[in-house]
Amino acid sequence: MDIFWRVAGQSLVIIGILIPVTAIFIDMGFSMGILAGGLAGIINFRSIVKSVRALIGNIERGTSSRPAGKLIFFSIMRLTLLFIVLFILISERLVNVFGILAGFTVVFLVIIREGLKEAKKA
Repeated sequence: MDIFWRVAGQSLVIIGILIPVTAIFIDMGFSMGILAGGLAGIINFRSIVKSVRALIGNIERGTSSRPAGKLIFFSIMRLTLLFIVLFILISERLVNVFGILAGFTVVFLVIIREGLKEAKKA
């Protein structure tokens, strides 16, 4: 199975457990922050996976028509869009900043865990 789908599946399960728990014990803004941060982390990871695969594919084929430049451009665009969306959500007080950090952290930890498992296989 592809590493992206393992990361996404595990992250969504953990986030799915955290959302109702934090909605009950903390507040709904924190829960929505976890959801927003988790989804943003998963989407960001997906775009990184696609970019790296495209870069590796170009290197293997020997067609390096400035793939690094494209990679940098799309990375900047992705991060700018992510910043704008999160800024709007936070400024409209739809989500809690710490909830976003918690959601990002869940995805980050799952990525680290899966990366270590892959490294152990190799």
